[in-house]
Amino acid sequence: MFVSYRRVSEAFKLLLIFMACTFIFYQLFLYMNDVIKPAQPYQEPDGKAVKAMKSLGGTGSVYADTKRRLFDFYYYGE
Repeated sequence: MFVSYRRVSEAFKLLLIFMACTFIFYQLFLYMNDVIKPAQPYQEPDGKAVKAMKSLGGTGSVYADTKRRLFDFYYYGE
């Protein structure tokens, strides 16, 4: 079986181009992740924002409260 040098070099060039494009896209995704991600994701919200879950103390059973919250979540779509 005969494999030409030209065919091997073309395959190697294709592999190098594929690896370069993969590296460039990966770096682009990392950069976009840094741009989109908030600097401090766990800080308290500003303005009119409220916490999604807050403790109600000892009112009723935990199961009924969780069931009501889950129902509200699915009903209102929030």
